[in-house]
This record gives sequence, C-alpha cells and structure tokens, in this order.
Amino acid sequence: MKSYRKELRFHTKTRRAYVNITPQVEAALSESGIREGLCLVNAMHITASVFINDNESGLHRDFERWLGQWGHIYTKMKKNSQLAMYIILKGSIGD
Repeated sequence: MKSYRKELRFHTKTRRAYVNITPQVEAALSESGIREGLCLVNAMHITASVFINDNESGLHRDFERWLGQWGHIYTKMKKNSQLAMYIILKGSIGD
C-alpha cells in the first residue's frame, strides 16, 4: 500500500477565515502519484477546522450569521476560548 504525506500551512489576515484549499490538496495528490484510495485532510491545530462542502459564498455568510447568534456568549470569552467554542460549534453543524 502506498502512502504520501504533505504538510500545508496557511496564514490568514483575520482571526477567522474560510480558505479554499482544494487546489493545494489536488496538487499534493498529483505529486503523490497515487491514483486511488483515501485522502485525509486534517487540521492539526486546536483553533483550526476543515469542512468539506461547496466553496459557496452564501454558505460562508450563513456560517457567519449563525455564529453571530452566539455573540453574547462569545464576546465574554477569552481569545483561545472563543476559538475553541467556534470549532466546537462549527464542527457540530457539519454533522
């Protein structure tokens, strides 16, 4: 069985951002030479998450609006707690 690992790093200008990484993942798959199997994309940081969906601006706006409903709780938290809460909430809407 073949395997391939590539680490990608992304830096954003804002604390929360939606980054389409499809081109980078496709490039990594091409580099690997693997033609079939599974591709695992994993966010290796507690304040990051990966979701698979269409890269649709309306969906991103809906996420932002939904997260805004949590603002009264969110603004009372410390920075890292805010990010952890965001990941928990965002992860739950992907289910």
